[in-house]
Amino acid sequence: MAKNIIIKVLSLILLPVISIVFTTFNSEAQNFVSNGDFEEYLQLPNDAGELNFAVGWSNVNGHYSSSGKYASPDYLNTKGYMNIPEFGTLSPFSGEGQARFATYLVVYKNDSNYREYLSTKLSKSLTKGNLYQISFYLTNGRKIGNDSGITNIGINFSMNSLKQLTTEPIILNPQIDFHIDNYLNYWKKFTFYFIPIDNYEYITIGNFRDDLLTDFIGSNNKGHMSANYFIDKIELYQIKSFLKISGKNDICKGEEDTLFVTGNDKFIGWADSLQPDKIISKDKSIRANPYESKTYIAFGENDTTWFKVNVKSYDVKIGNDTSICIGDSLIINTIFDGSTCIWNDKTTDPVKKITNEGIYKVTVNFNKCSVTDSIKVLLKVCDPEIEMPNVFTPGNDDKNEIFVPIIMNETKNSKLSIYNRWGKLIFKTDFLKDGWNGKYNETYCPEGVYFWILEYTGFNNRTYILKGFVELIR
Repeated sequence: MAKNIIIKVLSLILLPVISIVFTTFNSEAQNFVSNGDFEEYLQLPNDAGELNFAVGWSNVNGHYSSSGKYASPDYLNTKGYMNIPEFGTLSPFSGEGQARFATYLVVYKNDSNYREYLSTKLSKSLTKGNLYQISFYLTNGRKIGNDSGITNIGINFSMNSLKQLTTEPIILNPQIDFHIDNYLNYWKKFTFYFIPIDNYEYITIGNFRDDLLTDFIGSNNKGHMSANYFIDKIELYQIKSFLKISGKNDICKGEEDTLFVTGNDKFIGWADSLQPDKIISKDKSIRANPYESKTYIAFGENDTTWFKVNVKSYDVKIGNDTSICIGDSLIINTIFDGSTCIWNDKTTDPVKKITNEGIYKVTVNFNKCSVTDSIKVLLKVCDPEIEMPNVFTPGNDDKNEIFVPIIMNETKNSKLSIYNRWGKLIFKTDFLKDGWNGKYNETYCPEGVYFWILEYTGFNNRTYILKGFVELIR
């Protein structure tokens, strides 16, 4: 009985990701974060944890106090509550208002996973596929008892408001997860650009990792470690382009296309969105042959636009070169939804059964993209393998009716002989695959133990003899 070796080929399609790019924008455009400078308030703050006094802002758990039972950022205003010397407060970057939020807190070696989040509903929903710029100012405050921070803070956009029960982290992958190199004792501006994949309505800022995945930087004050940040002047704008890029949005892996930029702005150069500060070409056309999906940026004197090239990548691997035993087979499955294939022998069946030596090459076509792979198969002489059962039940329930090998590989020219307890030959066959049906002279033999001898030849042309007993049960 030959063995079938089955290979299932999987397809890997690289999906688009959100691109971060640089550009310019019209300063008179609408800010989607309506109270991003924290100047509008319902009333002046009197204590910590009163973010809700800043118009439009929430802490995503609905409880506002300084007790610590619930996580709540602080609303700070120079006219009201402002003096927090233990956090080293700086004056607001602009105006009189700002906010402070905790991104990390461990007290006396206890892993508290304490997080504070700022959230607000955008003044207008984002539009899927458009380009947006977000900027804000961030600091840890003066270096007075607050010389600590974390390396990553996230900005998440969502359709609905996020929810926090008490103080626990909200674990997710934010659209923007930016790196902070060190402690900030001054106001630093951060600017990012992104393309939403949905019409988001809410923005939330904070640490979206648990403590195990948060890199803390700074001092350990007798087991007390915390990272607090002040934030001010949050601005979110849509970028409207005057330049235009034409080309293919979708190409196959290994294919290339030429992108062209046109428009009424003076063209400066091209850049990769992952390295927006590095000009890679100053020509108005550029060859696009990325290994994976990439966003290209075209810089103008007064405007910047972007163009995403999605690389359709299909991974077709039919296996490494191999060898199989003579008489065995290798089965390769190249079935993919919506695909067709052709082998080097001109056959088009996606399931290939290989029994002979050779080089087998297949080309799989995926909606205008094609991928080719090959495998070299050699035949080898293997030792034969036979395993016989020790019991069978002929004429009983149509199950286990025949005394036949359980395993039979790499064999030929076999002869099976069956003897009863007195040594009398009662059955003989040269067709081992047919087996013994438990009869002698067309009559079922009585229950009992029978002796068998099996002689066979392997593909290596050696002769083997196996002996054993089988119990007949009726």
